[in-house]
Amino acid sequence: MLRPSNAKLPKNSAMIINTMRDEIGGDFGTIVPLAHNTLESINAIGNVILTNPMLMNQFASALVNKIGLTIISSKMYQNPWAALKRGILETGDTIEEIFVDRAEAHQYDPVKAVNELFKRELPDISTAYHRLNYAKFYKRTIGRRQLQLAFQSVDGVANLATAIIESMFKGANQDEFIVSKYLVAKMALRGNITPVQVPVMSSTTAKEVVTMIKTESANMTYMNGDRNVAGVETSTNYDDQIIIMDTKFEATVDVEVLAAAFNMDKATFMGNRVGVNSFSFSNSELNHLDELFLDIDYDYTRFTAAELAELKNIQCLLIDRDWFMIFDNLNETTEQQNPQALEEHHFLHQWKTFSVSPYAQANVFVSIEPTVTAITITPSTASVMPGNRLKFTETVETTGLAPQGVEWDVFGADSEKTIITPDGVLSVAGDETATTLTVRATSRFDESIEAVASVTIVQ
Repeated sequence: MLRPSNAKLPKNSAMIINTMRDEIGGDFGTIVPLAHNTLESINAIGNVILTNPMLMNQFASALVNKIGLTIISSKMYQNPWAALKRGILETGDTIEEIFVDRAEAHQYDPVKAVNELFKRELPDISTAYHRLNYAKFYKRTIGRRQLQLAFQSVDGVANLATAIIESMFKGANQDEFIVSKYLVAKMALRGNITPVQVPVMSSTTAKEVVTMIKTESANMTYMNGDRNVAGVETSTNYDDQIIIMDTKFEATVDVEVLAAAFNMDKATFMGNRVGVNSFSFSNSELNHLDELFLDIDYDYTRFTAAELAELKNIQCLLIDRDWFMIFDNLNETTEQQNPQALEEHHFLHQWKTFSVSPYAQANVFVSIEPTVTAITITPSTASVMPGNRLKFTETVETTGLAPQGVEWDVFGADSEKTIITPDGVLSVAGDETATTLTVRATSRFDESIEAVASVTIVQ
């Protein structure tokens, strides 16, 4: 498995070749002479390696898989959100996230204690699963011609190693960033991040905006169930709060003022601050997403013009450090020789899990008022026999990234066993005698917005 190295990168081709002589050893270390930082020495070693297929294969492989390790850590484009990832999943392809609700308080009573000592009180446990949903590989080929050119200058070998590694990992890191950004956008557009309206950030509104962010940051430190999808009561300490700001927002606000809002010094706060070019997407980013998600089993839809306009209203994002559930499932390089073409193909495989926690808090600060404008229930009319079920779905129209969740109710039933589930499944009891039922969906965000459907009971 390929991992970044903390080793110092060799400065020139001679140092790289000598490092490879020591690491490869064997015939390579014996046959290949010690390199000096001169063109004549580099040319001579090139002639030795290129005329021996075994040495050439060993050289090409080591150039990527050994020397490349140091290049990754010193010259590579890094995903600016890499620090928000949760780590490496060495085995399996599923992460089980468990949330245990707080225990309830009981009044002390020594009399009751005698009879209730062994009374069971099981914890309220919720579970979410996050599965591997992204598997990509990146490929680069080293041919005899590329190796020949590498030995034609003093820095040629170093430049070749840099180009090969950079091209694969630069692409992988950029893709990881844009998919992470897509994940945020989808969660926001679905109303799965609690919206807070703030003025558009400017030099005149900066103080007001920072005050509102400070207020929400403080609220997150108290137990509440208003800022996570699952609605469980939880809290987030200041040290575990991450603010994601676009470049315009960050250029306007004073970092020291914002750090004070989080009760941190500037140096500490910088570790809790993450940047983004924009919460919306350019045409090139949209086209790139289309390519990344082509022909794979992932819940992907291209953003519409209206959705892109909504995303432009995002000022910043305030999340629990554990909100992102992004894991590396596989990060590995392999190589395969092609003797017929005198080439060596190098592959970088990166498999990942992209998800978010339903239990972690998140706030999105938007410049327009979050509102629920309408709800539509499908079907609006239906018939069902006693003892059967009927599934209803809701369509919630919003602005300002307002939450789209609804509460379901059923009215007019004669039987207590006729119920509707939180996800809109109506179960009509076998002993139901009513002839008509009314199903209602009410916005959780704005209880004044609702929709109803009529159900006829066919006896």
